[in-house]
Amino acid sequence: MWSVPLALHRWLRLCAAAGGLALAVALAPPTQAESAQADWLKPAIKCPTAGPHRGCLLVPFELPQDAGEIETREVVELTPRPWAVALVTVNGRLDGGELKRHTIAVNDFSTLPGGFDSMPYLGRSLANRPIILTNRGPLEIVSAGFDLKSLDPETIVVDEKRGVVARYAGLQKQIYEVSTTGVRFWRQEKGRCVSEPTKVPGAIEVRAGRCRRNEARLSPAADLPFARVEALVPELKDYHVQSDNPPDGTFLGDGNYIQVYRVKGTSFLIIWIFWVDGG
Repeated sequence: MWSVPLALHRWLRLCAAAGGLALAVALAPPTQAESAQADWLKPAIKCPTAGPHRGCLLVPFELPQDAGEIETREVVELTPRPWAVALVTVNGRLDGGELKRHTIAVNDFSTLPGGFDSMPYLGRSLANRPIILTNRGPLEIVSAGFDLKSLDPETIVVDEKRGVVARYAGLQKQIYEVSTTGVRFWRQEKGRCVSEPTKVPGAIEVRAGRCRRNEARLSPAADLPFARVEALVPELKDYHVQSDNPPDGTFLGDGNYIQVYRVKGTSFLIIWIFWVDGG
C-alpha cells in the first residue's frame, strides 16, 4: 500500500476540481508523517552571498549530553526517494515570531558525534541565543545546549578595565582589528571578509573584498599573574593552571594550555585556550 506525497496530493485535487483530469483518481489523505514533514525546518545547505542573510557562516553545532527540553530522533523518508534525516525539536522563535516548538531536519550525512558539522549560523540574539538560517527564515534557538560548538582554540577577548568583551568558538586565521570597543576577528570567505562566529550577542558581519591586514601588535603577557587573569575570566579557575608568570605568556593546565597576549597600546588581552587531550 502506498500513499500519495502531500504536494502531489494537493496538485491532483486541484486538477480534479478544475476538470483537468480525464480519469477518476482515488486520493488517499496525507499521512501523519507527510503532514509532519511539511512543518520541518530545513537548515540552508549554503549561505547566501547576497540579500539580508548574507552574514552567514557554516559552522559546527553541538547537542547537549543532557537533552533537557531538546528531542532528537532519526527517521527514514521514502519519498521522493529514500533518505535519512536527523530531527532535532527545540523551543525557538521563527523569523522573530512567538516562542514555540520547532523541528529541524538535518540530512544524516552531516551528523557528527554529539552534533552536526555544518549549520548556517547568522549570529546571536539580544538574549545571547544562536540564530540559524532555515528554508522558512531565521530561527532563534531558545533551548539551551544546541549551540555553536567550541573548537580549538577557544578565544576570549578581555578589557582589563571592563572584563570579557568577546568570545570566539575557534578561529581559522589570525585576522583581527582593534577598535576602542574591543578586538574583532575575521576570516576570508569566497571573496568576502566575514566576522568570526562569537558567543556574544550580535550578527555575523560581512565586508566586500579582502580582510584588512593586522595593524596592532601582540606581545606575551609575561608580567601578568594568572590570578589577575582568573579575576577577569572566573571560569579559568577550573583549568587548574600549574605555573605562574611564564616568560612566554603560556600557562599550563590539566590537559590544556592557555596563552595570554596583550594588544600593545590598549587595555585589551587576547586569551587562547588550547586542549592537548582532545578537550
